[in-house]
Amino acid sequence: MNRLFFLLTLISLSGCDCLQLVKGTVVDAATGDPIANAVIYKDADNAVRDTTDMEGAFEISDITGARNCGNVTLIVERIGYNDLIITAPNNEDIVIQMSN
Repeated sequence: MNRLFFLLTLISLSGCDCLQLVKGTVVDAATGDPIANAVIYKDADNAVRDTTDMEGAFEISDITGARNCGNVTLIVERIGYNDLIITAPNNEDIVIQMSN
């Protein structure tokens, strides 16, 4: 019985999701000015999102990464700018440059 419990525990732990964090700043590519109210969300899960503040800063935490805690694909949108699809590294500050 103990072996079965141990085996089931190992199997369940091997499939655990890791939690990722993506944070950074969104700026205008031409001027370098921060872009407020840009929406950043995980590509397959629009519920995992954030909106940039007045300084263009954002932070999305608790992104599940299944068995891969590598890069995260994000979509960045702001009225007046071209939408972006980017690949962001886990747990690093990034700067996203948007153009119109």
